[in-house]
Amino acid sequence: MTKVSVITPIYKTEQYLDKCLTALVNQTLQDIEFVWVDNGASDECRKIIAEYAGKRPHIKVVHLPQNKGYGGAMNAGLNAAGGDYIGFCDSDDWVDTDYFEKLYTAASQNNADMAFTEYLLEYSDKQKKSGHITDLQIAESISEKVNVLKDGAIWDKIFKRSLLNDNNIRFPEHSKSYFEDNLLLFPAAMRANKIVLIKGSCYHYRQHATSVVHDVQHYDEMNSYCVDVIGNLLDFTAQQNCTAAEKQDVADFIDRSFPVINIFKKRKLYNKLIADIKDREILLMIKALKKKYVPDFAGRIFSVAETSKGKILYLLGFKFKFKIKRR
Repeated sequence: MTKVSVITPIYKTEQYLDKCLTALVNQTLQDIEFVWVDNGASDECRKIIAEYAGKRPHIKVVHLPQNKGYGGAMNAGLNAAGGDYIGFCDSDDWVDTDYFEKLYTAASQNNADMAFTEYLLEYSDKQKKSGHITDLQIAESISEKVNVLKDGAIWDKIFKRSLLNDNNIRFPEHSKSYFEDNLLLFPAAMRANKIVLIKGSCYHYRQHATSVVHDVQHYDEMNSYCVDVIGNLLDFTAQQNCTAAEKQDVADFIDRSFPVINIFKKRKLYNKLIADIKDREILLMIKALKKKYVPDFAGRIFSVAETSKGKILYLLGFKFKFKIKRR
């Protein structure tokens, strides 16, 4: 039986694709398959794909008739995958050769629906470690699972395929690529029996100006869609019969995973967000979160707010930011 299926959507990444695919096909894990989704890829990308696929039997290539967007490509890969676990790798990134072996071993030995590890931010001139895993951890309660989700990434994790299929968890299919990973990650984590966290093996997350997350020309569109995604997560949370403490954990996850300050600064976006929140406890938590970034009159005279990046001091109408150096 195939242990892990690794899904890679491919579009216009010919400059980085060879490094990505080389790292994948040299994985030390046995019984692994690769699902490469041609999502309207360039001719050069298709040439590279064909060179690898023609030599190795454990590669599935899914050709989409036209570009289906990020979510559509991911779902096509999920539908074609046959592994016990599902992993992801973007076509401009790469992984260590033992990456999926370590994740699979941790998940299978602990009978966990999910496992994840560390990643490196790869800049042109430096590396930066994610640094959010210290030792082996197992998260089982809702609060534990939400608190270990330090961001909305899916490529540093593997998921039991039955977890996704049995709960009908898929990506939204539209042309945007903003925060979509959260709409798979969050419900999967909430429904998982447990999540295992391990150190050591790394995913290499390439940082470059053409990434969607760095596309400054589409900030307004991105912030508007961010409201929709957060609203979706809050609706899902309200349906889970969570305690007040668990709802607060979700609010904290949203705080560290989304550019919420951009929403709170724009009345139209903020009003759109809170208009559809029916759970009173969640509504009050979002309003309290807004005050942390955009304080009322009294708060602007004097208040101190702690964010995921540091602290903000408001004094006599002035704002001072202090970064917290984390170990």
